[in-house]
Amino acid sequence: MVWRWHWLARLANERGWKRGAELGVRRGHTSLYLVDHVPGLSMICVDLWAKGISLRYDRYNHDLNLRLFLERCAGKPIMTWRMSTHQAASCVEDGALDFVFIDANHDYEAVAQDLDDWAPKVSDMLAGHDWTEPGVSRAVNERFTDVVLGPDQCWRVCR
Repeated sequence: MVWRWHWLARLANERGWKRGAELGVRRGHTSLYLVDHVPGLSMICVDLWAKGISLRYDRYNHDLNLRLFLERCAGKPIMTWRMSTHQAASCVEDGALDFVFIDANHDYEAVAQDLDDWAPKVSDMLAGHDWTEPGVSRAVNERFTDVVLGPDQCWRVCR
């Protein structure tokens, strides 16, 4: 099985990415793998780590996930932002990131907002997870015609 973090690391190394963001972090496997396998890469990791956002995420122990993530990313080039993805977008300059990986709230409205907020921040590629979720594929397809599907339910579009 090729996991999303393997796929992204390959893309990052091929394309020379140095700055990225992950929206929806949970336990941080993706960003942690990326900074460990892509030389010179720094990441912004955005998540609320809170209940009440989506029924899908209410089952997770957000306090534990955040604590473990913070322990694992200590000393690594990762900035952790505990805020909404919409709020975080206003903290990043347009064109400042090589890529953004979207894996936060999978409801149509949330994905559409993430795409609209974060597309201007990216100089190379928008990518994401859970393509088979109807809200994800609908929001992406409404905005882009050149979507490429990858392993582990991933998708990407180049800017």
